[in-house]
Amino acid sequence: MTSSNNEELAKVSAVPPSGPGDRAYQQLWFALARRPWKSLVLVPTHPEGSADEAARALAEVGERVSGLEVRAVTMSSLDYGTALALADLQERIRSLTMELSQAPEAIEVTPGEIDAASPNWAWARSPGAPPPGATQTPRAVAQFVIAIPSLISEPLGLSVTQAADAVVVLVELGRTRMADVQRVVDQVGRERVAGCILVK
Repeated sequence: MTSSNNEELAKVSAVPPSGPGDRAYQQLWFALARRPWKSLVLVPTHPEGSADEAARALAEVGERVSGLEVRAVTMSSLDYGTALALADLQERIRSLTMELSQAPEAIEVTPGEIDAASPNWAWARSPGAPPPGATQTPRAVAQFVIAIPSLISEPLGLSVTQAADAVVVLVELGRTRMADVQRVVDQVGRERVAGCILVK
């Protein structure tokens, strides 16, 4: 076994084992992976509920499972500016994702087109720089898990949910009334709800 293999094994063994809570978030992550999304909004259904912990846990599990960048954004309150900024962030993510999906998947340089003595050859001496006129495959856009306050107490959150690729409602067992769950689902729109998290 080579030293690089030993280093990889050390990295893998440094990852703590998942607990029962992690398994629930793993199941949710894989269920959400059935549809394409870059921005996911978690909405608590209890008027005083919080989705912050769930957003952080889901983002952590998603990053571990996918190996890609997944970021949690948590908001304990919203005003006009933050609601608009979160909606704008999601639109920019969507736009950037569309641009990147149309980019070529590799650098293309035709041999013999560039003379090693010419100033155009400078790109080869600059690590990471593409040759003139060539394009590089860009990095993937991060996924965002956004936790907002309940729509019952913060109706501005609707602008955030409307801009999202998917919405997941959070129901606190023994605390959330079914009427509140129904109200939030109706506000978001059933077609936009990708799932539900039940928490104790």
